[in-house]
Amino acid sequence: MKGLNFKGVIMMINARARLSAVFLLTTVLSIPVAAGEPRTVTGSLHEFLSAIDYGAKQDNRWIEPDTATQQLFRYVFFTFLSQEYHLANDAAASIGYEVIRFEDSDSIPPGIHYVLKEKATINDPGFAGGGTYLLYPEGRNVAIEAPHPKTDLYTERQAIELYLTASPRYLALAGTRRDSSTETSLCTGNHSRSDAAHHTNHLFQMAHEEINRFDPETLVIQLHGFGSTSLAKLQGQCRTASDSLVNLSEGINYHPKRKSGTFTELLKQKINEDGLIRACLYGKDTSSLGGTTNTNGRYTNGSADACHVGADSASHRFIHVEQSYPVRSGNRASINQSIKSALEAWVAD
Repeated sequence: MKGLNFKGVIMMINARARLSAVFLLTTVLSIPVAAGEPRTVTGSLHEFLSAIDYGAKQDNRWIEPDTATQQLFRYVFFTFLSQEYHLANDAAASIGYEVIRFEDSDSIPPGIHYVLKEKATINDPGFAGGGTYLLYPEGRNVAIEAPHPKTDLYTERQAIELYLTASPRYLALAGTRRDSSTETSLCTGNHSRSDAAHHTNHLFQMAHEEINRFDPETLVIQLHGFGSTSLAKLQGQCRTASDSLVNLSEGINYHPKRKSGTFTELLKQKINEDGLIRACLYGKDTSSLGGTTNTNGRYTNGSADACHVGADSASHRFIHVEQSYPVRSGNRASINQSIKSALEAWVAD
């Protein structure tokens, strides 16, 4: 095991200080303190995650979390990230969640993953659509996120496949379709409140924030999809006839010019080297679909008000991957391999 550098020591001290703070919070909120180890499940993690039902358009299955739920969820998520699984599991019961120790039988030897999920499924009483979150302690410091399952078709499958092949530390899957709620978010743009990337009062947003707070160096790769109208516009901007097109961005309007040597540029290089998919950069090759109103990205880029205000500069840790339908439907293995290759090269550098 490598020795901790000064920055690593400071991060550990900060993490322990936060853990002490949330212990104090448990007293205020009367969270149960008895240690309850997570139950163990053995099986195919791919099949387990692929069975999640995200519901239908405007089914109103997504429920807005109240203040107490938000506070408890943040506590649960921080103890989950801290690998204090018994504490997380105890507190999770208060908001209808649980922690599972999952032994993935698809890998040899079985990989050990930790799953934070709602106990209720979408048709059960008490379901709120807060999302499913995974922690692979041995993984690289990367989070894979799918905020728009089913609506951005196949991105939830892609996220699961990428998590299982590229060995990131975290996986975040929104709990419902982005258009589950019929109420409109007050955040920038005309989006539903159930949209996990455009409504700050969403457990997915809070999970995203906690991952960033826990380790400010975590790289976040968020998967999205666009349709035929946007494809035609992007083809013109990127000067390509390819219908297998990816538009990469960092969730920010670049001014006056973008920084070179970023992971986003490396990812573009890896995708284009493969030759099957054409990758373009927002702010350089294109001027559409830059993810600039994405509240997750705004937070990672340092906005003080992610709901209403974009960040002034990029952290270069939030990678917004917009993909055409052919990429998401038939070329997921290719794009995922390019992402994996970029991650391996980034770590090596």
